[in-house]
Amino acid sequence: MGDKGLLGELEDHPYGGAEFNKEWHYLQMLHQHLTACLWWCAGNFSRDSENSPNNFAVYLLDDIGEACLAVECLASEGLHNACRRELRYLLEVGLKACFVVENNTNLTPMEQVTKFRRLLESPRINPINTLELHYFEEKIRIKFLSEFKRLYGELSKYAHLSSDQIMNQRELHQREVWRGQLDAGQQAELNSIAERCYALTLSFYLHSLPQWVAGDLMAASFMSNGDWHYLKSKFIAAIDSTFDYKHERQAELRQLVNLRAERIAF
Repeated sequence: MGDKGLLGELEDHPYGGAEFNKEWHYLQMLHQHLTACLWWCAGNFSRDSENSPNNFAVYLLDDIGEACLAVECLASEGLHNACRRELRYLLEVGLKACFVVENNTNLTPMEQVTKFRRLLESPRINPINTLELHYFEEKIRIKFLSEFKRLYGELSKYAHLSSDQIMNQRELHQREVWRGQLDAGQQAELNSIAERCYALTLSFYLHSLPQWVAGDLMAASFMSNGDWHYLKSKFIAAIDSTFDYKHERQAELRQLVNLRAERIAF
């Protein structure tokens, strides 16, 4: 039996030792905290029966959830290159869903697919530069764009055969770390990448939903004690800060601002 996570039991890996399971629990936690938030927002937004069915980000939620689950399943077999391909896909989905939502005029999902077919089928990420990303001030927006491009570029080396991918595999072999081996160091490295990719994906998702949905999320009961992992992201913290105007925050606003700054970790 593993540790108790915020949203459920964190299971030990049947073939992993204590050091590996510490990192394995961390990946499970990242997955739990992301998907619980995504589905909570979708469920809340569904109360708006007029607009939620045509929201492209919500329409792609199953794809996002499947990719997150794939990362965990592949990591359980030590297949970290395949995990990187799924993480790249998540970034691509987040970017394109956000772009479609920002440029959509109440079309149905299938009409949006037709209208944005060239965008959806293109591997190019240039549209990132045109996104409004309305929750971010310019300074944090620049950091967001930079992190997205850096991570997408890194992960793209694993989407197709590349010299970097081959050299990385050779380095692992020299350290006697083999494909499929449950290595705590390799898992920790994957966790760091996944953590940042999930925070970017979540940021895209929240920008694709009405402001009241994001506001309700930041006031939700599972957020109140600060245990939700993605509050440690500078980008989610920036989104949270846009709701400091709310009356219920005013009495303890200074403490909230300080706490938010202190817990930023990535």
